[in-house]
Amino acid sequence: MRRRLIPASPAAAALALLLAAAPPARSEPPPGPYAAMDVARIHLDARRERNGISMPLKIADAVESGDVLRTGINARVGLQMSAVGLLTLGGDTALRVHQIKPISPPARMNLALLVLDAGAIRVDTRPKAELPPADVRLNVGPLKLRIFGAHVWAERGTLADEVCLIGGAVELQTPSGPQRLDQPGSCLQWMDGEVRRLEPRQAGSLAPRLARTAFLSATPSTLPPAGHAPGPQAATPAPQQAAPTTAAGKPRPKQDRTNQARQDQAAAGAPVWTVVLASLPERARAETEAARLRQLELDTEVVAMPLASGKIVYRVIAGRYATKQQASNERDRIRGLRGLGAAWVAVRP
Repeated sequence: MRRRLIPASPAAAALALLLAAAPPARSEPPPGPYAAMDVARIHLDARRERNGISMPLKIADAVESGDVLRTGINARVGLQMSAVGLLTLGGDTALRVHQIKPISPPARMNLALLVLDAGAIRVDTRPKAELPPADVRLNVGPLKLRIFGAHVWAERGTLADEVCLIGGAVELQTPSGPQRLDQPGSCLQWMDGEVRRLEPRQAGSLAPRLARTAFLSATPSTLPPAGHAPGPQAATPAPQQAAPTTAAGKPRPKQDRTNQARQDQAAAGAPVWTVVLASLPERARAETEAARLRQLELDTEVVAMPLASGKIVYRVIAGRYATKQQASNERDRIRGLRGLGAAWVAVRP
């Protein structure tokens, strides 16, 4: 029995013709300036480890999933991600590139999954012109950040982990729950199993932190103050304030000056300020850290401090200051030392 063919309607025939002429679905995004990640700038020595092989890092090198980037103690490395993301590694830093995911429409951007094992990093993923922002997921110890259209600075230190917001807003996951920084100049620290949130006035100036991830053309002997561009000539050092003298006109010994400051503060009933360098759960570890920091010419002590949770921690502190501003000035100087970016000011117990 022969089947009777039913002619297609004019509308169905037109639809079939359009489907046949349509181009196949695109599996790749349209072309554009969206490279994954490469090396844009290098100062001093830096290396890349890939598949167990270590090699010098060079400008224009492509950064791939699985790479580990390491910088020398005074080195800097600038990484360009897609069209807008800029990452700067400070000295003595180790960054693991866990994964760089390819562009996925409709986002039209790369996604980088990174782990900061040591040192400091500055990440700027803010959008430019009509280009979308870059998307960076960064782990800093137990702190897990999503940096999308934001500008942040982070450090993985030996004593504490810290994240500071420069611009935009950043969301974090911590062992204590989710956090969000949306006020420029605010910071979040992870120390001794606790999260400390610092508002801008508590965190102090970000300049000493940012200096550790800044490219500077001046030599160490002529470095300008943080936040100022180098001038054509080295600045003349500020005159040193004369040390207090005794009645005989001789400089008063430093210990005598310290004792006198303590006596003056006690007599006035005013608080004595200090700089906290570390907070550890065991006195033995705190004493060891205090001894190590004395090698940096810091006058350190160990004091016991009860927490609201009922635990006792042992703080390594340095100095006694009559005003909070004096202590803050010393804190800013100390934060420029390696591994002490989380130092803060407190009233001395």
